[in-house]
Amino acid sequence: MPKAVASPRWLLAGIACLTCCWPAGLAAQEQPTRRGLLIGIGDYEASDSGSGAGVAPVPDLQAPVNDVLLIRRVLITRYGFRPEDLTVLTDAGATRAAILAALETLVEQTGPDDVVYVHFSGHGSRISDRNGDEADGWDDTVLSYDARSAGVRDILDDELDAFLQRLPARDVLAVMDVGRTPTLTAPGSDIRVRGVGPDPREQLYDEEPADTGSVQRNGSYVMLDAAAPGQYGLEGRISNEHWFGWFSWSLARALATGPQDRSIDRLHAEIQNAMNNLGDLVGVRSPGSRMKAAGAVRENAVLGGDRLEAGGRPAADRAWANAEFIGSGEVLLEQGSLLGAAPGSLWAVYPPDTSSFTADAILATAEITGHDGDDARAKLDGGGTVPAGSRAVLLAPAPPPTTVSVWLRRVSGPGGETLRDALSASPRVKFVESARGARFIVNIDDRGCRVYGPGGLQLVEEFQEVSLEETTARLLTRFERSVRLAHLQALDNPAGAMRVKIDVNPMDVDGMPRLSRVPGLRDYPAFRVRDADEPRAPDNSLIMSLRVSQAAYVTVVDIGPEGSVSPLFPNPVSDQNDFYPDGRIPFGQEIRVPDSLTSSNAGFYIDYEPPPGPDTLRVFAAGDPLTAARIRDYLGRYVAWAEEGGEAPDFQDLFLPVVMPVMKEVGTALTGFGESPGSGVLEETVFGNWSASSVSFRIGD
Repeated sequence: MPKAVASPRWLLAGIACLTCCWPAGLAAQEQPTRRGLLIGIGDYEASDSGSGAGVAPVPDLQAPVNDVLLIRRVLITRYGFRPEDLTVLTDAGATRAAILAALETLVEQTGPDDVVYVHFSGHGSRISDRNGDEADGWDDTVLSYDARSAGVRDILDDELDAFLQRLPARDVLAVMDVGRTPTLTAPGSDIRVRGVGPDPREQLYDEEPADTGSVQRNGSYVMLDAAAPGQYGLEGRISNEHWFGWFSWSLARALATGPQDRSIDRLHAEIQNAMNNLGDLVGVRSPGSRMKAAGAVRENAVLGGDRLEAGGRPAADRAWANAEFIGSGEVLLEQGSLLGAAPGSLWAVYPPDTSSFTADAILATAEITGHDGDDARAKLDGGGTVPAGSRAVLLAPAPPPTTVSVWLRRVSGPGGETLRDALSASPRVKFVESARGARFIVNIDDRGCRVYGPGGLQLVEEFQEVSLEETTARLLTRFERSVRLAHLQALDNPAGAMRVKIDVNPMDVDGMPRLSRVPGLRDYPAFRVRDADEPRAPDNSLIMSLRVSQAAYVTVVDIGPEGSVSPLFPNPVSDQNDFYPDGRIPFGQEIRVPDSLTSSNAGFYIDYEPPPGPDTLRVFAAGDPLTAARIRDYLGRYVAWAEEGGEAPDFQDLFLPVVMPVMKEVGTALTGFGESPGSGVLEETVFGNWSASSVSFRIGD
């Protein structure tokens, strides 16, 4: 439930505004410009019949237009792009000729100090390499609106590269949210694959691409691809019934918060982490993205984020939506649905022109009640009104569901209705009759029981059919784990200013061989149960790697194969051995927990134990011990509710900042990690800076 603005927990203060003006004596036309070309194609001309000559139809997509609208919003609010400097081509407006012409215009208009962003969402494909410059023998392509129609070929990566090479801009980022491997999903499902097979009309590609100029930037642009070669790209119903490409959504999430001067390398890692979290949340293994950039360019600031003021527009520290009062205690968030304004989510409303969205400047909170297209309606807590031109940012996501949707697609034999009755006795199970909304798809026949994730895209469990009781128990275990994991994955603070990373056995351990990991679609590290009489090794005993962007108190919990939620760190043994007591870890170091498998200073080990199956670690990092204590208290109450029943903890409570009076010397002792105490003067301090991340893997026999 929303918290009243008048609560003593809140500190309401004045407006925090940032303004930016042109430097004296500098003409506007001399200012570096932030330019963008955003292309989203979901409706393809060849979707019905192709072009004949053996060309397969191009399936329509749901998400590309939403992708570019979302990215456009983030670029304008966070990175100082002006609407008039962003060219948007969608569907029928994004023909091959129109795309190439827009790229040519972009080259002609761009200056040497400009920042350029190019985004393509839609289908991709491959064609055999025509000029011998591809190590794998394939050229990547993207499909324009009229691709695969009569006489129209795909746009080759060589053609895109020629334009990007010619851009004289200082910073160039190109994003390709496409896949290049076709895969079918169940009709009507909430997930869809991007990517089509190669164009069979190879003679169309024998002609060399037109000469697009000779100005070379020596590959200094950066390109981010949603999927590595041989993998498919994904789109799905992610937010408030809106479809988005997984990569575009994850990119927007990363760009919408956090430091604007982060490196390209760091941004790419954050995007992949967001995709992995999304995969855990919906039950599909995430594709592995890739980055193409020269070594030195990888460390450049994203979109010139280290020099935003030079662009002539103020940029906010978070992506925001316009909040317009519409009467009766309601506000309308413009394009709020694109930014995650699902019913039940909580938003903080700020004064007009706010650029720094700090807790002490909140005017009101508002809970989303519904949506009108891309806009979202919200009820102000306590009623009242807000000024025209107010801005809103996401404070707390919508509470996660407490049930899982199951489609018994095919259950042969007389036991089908009996199984349905047995499963329906669980309060966690809600049946659906199609792939729409199904978290799990279950098939049972003479080959056994097979459980698929959304869309039937991936097999998540398979076993020979046994008794009704055992089948029911195994399915309910899978469903219960899904609900618990989704809840903990939803505990992700949209206002969190820090970044936290967790990995498992990421390095050599005491001279032992490092486990190999192949990035990509099936990037689930595999471990095994440790026998009691065998030595600990990287594949049977857990070592976590933790890194935080600022000094923090971390809490790590494990969601085991049967859905159990167990605290791993900190623990009484680590505190007793003074091993990062209370989970407090420093900034700028990658620490290992435990620190060794042979002579641990931590005083404990974490061995893999039965049963085998999927496992996930979720780490929460808090900037102060009070917030860490709130997180741990919430987790304790959640586990008690999940395992014993009773009253569920208030999901939104954890996301609300707390304002408390503290002595300066106490406050610095709490948050300073060794900083000198202050003067002891009583002051009010805002607590509530925290973030979360996770890593998943499998445990075998």
